[in-house]
Amino acid sequence: MFIDHIFLSAASTCELSIKYSLGKILLPMEPGPFAESRCKRLQITPLDISFAHAADVSQLPMPRCDLFDRFLIAQGIAES
Repeated sequence: MFIDHIFLSAASTCELSIKYSLGKILLPMEPGPFAESRCKRLQITPLDISFAHAADVSQLPMPRCDLFDRFLIAQGIAES
């Protein structure tokens, strides 16, 4: 399968920011500018969390996974 487009969810950037603020990861700059610069350089499209994505979270089974994972799953389903 050939992937012709790559997206980066706002949920992933939020997780990156939390880990950075807790000192669990080191980045060469703040997480927001870091994610933006990498997206531009690597031609990755940022994907915002929409109201529809947030509402779709309720349609998922309730396994033990965190909210960010649930956003990513809902976005993946909605955006194919």
